Amino acid sequence: MSAYNQKGLNSIFTGVSAEKFEFICHCKTSKEAWDILEITHEGNATVRESKLQQLMTKFENMKMLETEKFAEFYARLSVVVNACSNLGDAIPEHRIVKKILRSLPMMYHAKKTAIEECKNLNTYKLTELIGSLTTYEMEFP
Repeated sequence: MSAYNQKGLNSIFTGVSAEKFEFICHCKTSKEAWDILEITHEGNATVRESKLQQLMTKFENMKMLETEKFAEFYARLSVVVNACSNLGDAIPEHRIVKKILRSLPMMYHAKKTAIEECKNLNTYKLTELIGSLTTYEMEFP
């Protein structure tokens, strides 16, 4: 067990920045180091819940700007979606699809309407939506 602990500690020590190493350099077990990193990085359950609520608010309030390319908007949205997933609350794909459609500016109105009428938004794949909107955007001057 001691050899596994040493391997675990070595892996953790070599995988963290010098700043994070300061928090865990005194640890005797890999579990102790891991727990400290978990708390300092993610916080306790209350902090995680608070971060998650902030991210969900950001997700709900996010809109695509008139001057923004779809890829730029999707990149911003992905940061929030991935952060939620990292905190243990993954946003279902159908909610992301619906959110994107709600967030599109007026120049996408025709495409948005066509997708909403022709597709079942609960089963429509995110990759299909991204491809469809990217292709549609290429028609703009």
